[in-house]
Amino acid sequence: MVAPRALILLLVVALSGAGAGSAPGAECVALDDFSRGAIGEFPPDWKPRKDAGRPVYSIQEEGGQRFLHAAATRLGIQAGREVAWNLDVYPILAWSWRPIEFPAGSVRVEPGSAGGDALHVERG
Repeated sequence: MVAPRALILLLVVALSGAGAGSAPGAECVALDDFSRGAIGEFPPDWKPRKDAGRPVYSIQEEGGQRFLHAAATRLGIQAGREVAWNLDVYPILAWSWRPIEFPAGSVRVEPGSAGGDALHVERG
């Protein structure tokens, strides 16, 4: 069954090659590798929840791997894109993220918790 609208919303999440390394190549499907956009620009086909979030997100590259970078000060606006996803065939979603700096005085995010940096998936 394919969810009619699976909305993948990202907040400071690097999805380049999502799932890479978690299963053999043929079993993994990258949701976005950010190759269609220009480095330093907001990714094509993505939408910020509010226009003020557009300058927060940009495609970056490090070591030949592209990723979505977010830099925000006193702003918490999500960005994402809609993806049709067959949960029966691919029931596992894997990603990697790397916070460079947590806000001063922020609560420490424990492994396994959905803290300030999170992946949100809506099925509808």
